Amino acid sequence: MLSLSTYVRNTSVRLLVAGVAISLAYSGWNCKSTTAPIVDPSASDVTLAAPAATDGFQVRVGPFNVPSGTEVQKDYYLKLPNATDVWVSKVIFRFNAGSHHLNIFKNDDSTYADQVIDDFNAIDFAHWRMVASSQRDSLVWEMPNGCAFLLKAHQQMMFQTHYVNAGTQATVTGRGLCLVNFITTAGNAAPTNIVGCVFSQNTAVDLKPHTSSTWLKVVKLLPGTSNILLMTGHYHSRGKSFVVTHWKDGKSTDTLYKNVTWDDPP
Repeated sequence: MLSLSTYVRNTSVRLLVAGVAISLAYSGWNCKSTTAPIVDPSASDVTLAAPAATDGFQVRVGPFNVPSGTEVQKDYYLKLPNATDVWVSKVIFRFNAGSHHLNIFKNDDSTYADQVIDDFNAIDFAHWRMVASSQRDSLVWEMPNGCAFLLKAHQQMMFQTHYVNAGTQATVTGRGLCLVNFITTAGNAAPTNIVGCVFSQNTAVDLKPHTSSTWLKVVKLLPGTSNILLMTGHYHSRGKSFVVTHWKDGKSTDTLYKNVTWDDPP
């Protein structure tokens, strides 16, 4: 999966890029042991001080059990606590160790009952828009001056958290827990540049045992003039590399992004 955070200046639209080519290499060799790690009953959950009410709010996802030898992905459907629309210019993530990712989506079309669903299926991307994401258990994403994204009053959200406590990752607490602080602009002032996320994924990956393959997908992500704030790839432990290049005139040109460490993406 490729995630881009972009901002559009003054909502002007001009063609910027023809597209990008995403190359993903996987190997079925040298698979790591699935021996379950030991849960430490004395390990403590992560903490994060909530912001002052005038500066933003905190969302708590969990805690939930991640027993040894298991992998858990949960979708938390909830409404945000903000009573008015807010412009967010900073997001702070803190997770218990063992999380592979936390993806945050918003929905402007529909509302759902507050609920938690265990689910590894893809969500309906026609209605859910990515807001932010982290694959690290501690991350601060602060946008440049004048940049922010909008969250409506009591915005419908879905927080998707993925934990592994077997082989490639260890959840030493035996519990998943994610804390997220949304920090608003000073005085909740509207930005000069609106931030949004776009992403692409390739679900047509079929890797036979003891084989290696590389998949290429060409996508046109940006419909107009945008400035890219950040870019990250997303793949799991069988992956060997993730490369994004500029695709122009039917061929791959300059490299925009490269990752060869699945558990520590740049």
